[in-house]
Amino acid sequence: MKERILEVDFVKGVLISLMVLFHFKMFVNTYSELTSWVYSFHMSGFLLISGYFQRSGGTLSQLFTVIRKIFLPYAIFEVLYLLGLTLLGSILGSQNQIDFSFVSVCKCLFLSPIGTYWYLHTLFICVIISYLVSWLRLTPFVSLVLTGSILFVLTLFVDGLLWSNVIYFLMGSFLHRLNLSITQSIVPSMCSLIPVLLISCCAATFSRADWSGLGLTFFMLSFLMGLYSYLPLICKHLVGFIGRNSFCIVLFSPIFTVLTKQYDFMFTFDRSNMLWAIVSLILVLSLCLLSAWLCDKLKISKLLVGNQLYCK
Repeated sequence: MKERILEVDFVKGVLISLMVLFHFKMFVNTYSELTSWVYSFHMSGFLLISGYFQRSGGTLSQLFTVIRKIFLPYAIFEVLYLLGLTLLGSILGSQNQIDFSFVSVCKCLFLSPIGTYWYLHTLFICVIISYLVSWLRLTPFVSLVLTGSILFVLTLFVDGLLWSNVIYFLMGSFLHRLNLSITQSIVPSMCSLIPVLLISCCAATFSRADWSGLGLTFFMLSFLMGLYSYLPLICKHLVGFIGRNSFCIVLFSPIFTVLTKQYDFMFTFDRSNMLWAIVSLILVLSLCLLSAWLCDKLKISKLLVGNQLYCK
C-alpha cells in the first residue's frame, strides 16, 4: 500500500465535511452567500486532487478495475437514491423527485445525475477518457490537450458533465505531469489565507467557473495543507480519518442527508440553524462511516468496489 499524504487526507476531510454541511437545505437557505463561497472551491478542490492522483495508462483489466471501483458503486447508489426519492421523496420533503421509469433512470445515470453523485459521474468520464487517450502513447502535453478536447466536446452533449468541473480534473492531471509531489505543486502555506481573504472581499460573485473559484480553490488547498502542521494531533487524526473515508461519505451521505429534515422542528429555538447543522453533520458522517464498516463486515464492499470501503 502506498504511503498516504497526511496533508491531503486532512484537506479531503475538510472538503467532504463542507460537502455534507452545505447540502442541508435549511442551512443553505440561511447562509446563501456563504454557500456560494464554499461551492466555489470545495468540490473543485476534490476534482483537482482526483486528477492529480489519477494514474492514466495500464492494461484493459486495470481499466475494468477502475470501472468497477467508480462506475459500479455510482450506478448502484444513484439508482437506489432515485428509487428512494420516487417512493419517499414527497414524504421526506425532497425537491429532487423523478418519474422512476427506465428512460428517466438511464437519463439520470448517464447524462444528468441527481444529488452529490454528479462528482462520481464526472470523475468516471474523466478517468475513462484519460485511460483511452493514454493508450495512444502520445507525449504528456499532447495527451493532456487531447483528453481536454474530448472532454470539452462531451460537455456539449452530456448535461451533467460541466466544463467548469472538468477543468479542475485536468489541472490536477497537469500538475501530476510536472513530476512534482502535490505539496510541491501546491505549496502548503498559511500565507495563502491572505489571497483567500482578498478574493473573498473583492470578488463580486463566487463560482468555480470563474477566476474567483480558480483562485479560491488553489489558495484554499494551499492554506489547508499549511494549516495542518499547526493543529493539535487529535484534530489532525479526526479530520484525516474523515478524509480517508471520503469515498464512502460521497456514496452514503445523500441517503442520510434527506433524513435530517425529519427532526429540524426540534431546533426551532436556534434561529441561526447552526446547532441543527452541527448535530446533523456529526450524525450523517457517523452513519456513513457505520454503513461503510457494516458493508466491510458483511462482505458487500468486495462486491461493490473490490476492496474495503472503511479506512481506519
